[in-house]
Amino acid sequence: AFLTGAMTAPNPALKGLGESVELWPGRRIGLIVSLGSGNDARGNDSSSSIVGMANTLINLALSGEQEHRKLANLLDYMMPDTLLWRINPPVDTRMTETSATKVQKMEELTWQAIRELIGSDGQL
Repeated sequence: AFLTGAMTAPNPALKGLGESVELWPGRRIGLIVSLGSGNDARGNDSSSSIVGMANTLINLALSGEQEHRKLANLLDYMMPDTLLWRINPPVDTRMTETSATKVQKMEELTWQAIRELIGSDGQL
């Protein structure tokens, strides 16, 4: 399943798991890959100003990391043999970036994170 939803489903991997169970009941799920839109490496305005608080709330709402932790806990309990990979490399751009150079850099960081997960021999 491929899905995104920002505020309604900031990390749709759980939705994909549910669809998989419905489509193939009883089938073992060996691996779930959750590809994030990147961890903002620029930092946040966490000041006590209204703008700082608003930024904090927006970042919490759009973060898929909290949903990832929920899914990881669920899998640990119900499907302990299922692997869960979260690929969410650090980025210093916004999700709405249009600069081809910056988007290419984001893509390079993503592939680097994938290679780190897989290992140098290309094996899982």
